[in-house]
Amino acid sequence: MKKQFLLLAAGAILLTASIQSSFAASASGGSVNYQVVLNPGCTVNSFSGGGNFDLGNHSSVGGDQTVPGVINLDITCATMTYGICVSGGTHYTASTRRLNDGGTNYLDYDLLDASNDTPVGDKGCNDFASIGVDTAAWADPFGGPVPGINGTLGSQTFSMYAIVTIPSNSAPGNYSDDGVQLTIVW
Repeated sequence: MKKQFLLLAAGAILLTASIQSSFAASASGGSVNYQVVLNPGCTVNSFSGGGNFDLGNHSSVGGDQTVPGVINLDITCATMTYGICVSGGTHYTASTRRLNDGGTNYLDYDLLDASNDTPVGDKGCNDFASIGVDTAAWADPFGGPVPGINGTLGSQTFSMYAIVTIPSNSAPGNYSDDGVQLTIVW
């Protein structure tokens, strides 16, 4: 009788073990991927004047003339402070931007914030955002020293005048300045 009891007990243990293992199994339910997209703090919605900005044709012997032109920059920034830095272009000196005729002749020009007629540049921009040497260090960025503008999460438009003074008897030619960079820093 002892043998039968042990046999039955061993059979019950095997049955219990096989029942438990069938209920303790697992099945994959799939996986979940988490993702977050971080957008830049500012985006450029539109920029009229990007590329070549034509200030027109004017006489080289007509006496001192001021030639205005306007470009618009429309941006959206988060609720943070930021700045719009305007570089000196290709032919700048320590105190002014210049247009060049491809040779040895230059015309001085300036870029002004249209809202308050103050020159705009990139003074302090490199110290603030490490974007490269300040090339128009004689003038603050839009809104004053960076960061000087409060973001609103809405569209904000900034207008800039290009003022060129053409002295009497300037050498005729096609004058330009390449590489004026507008950089938004925050």
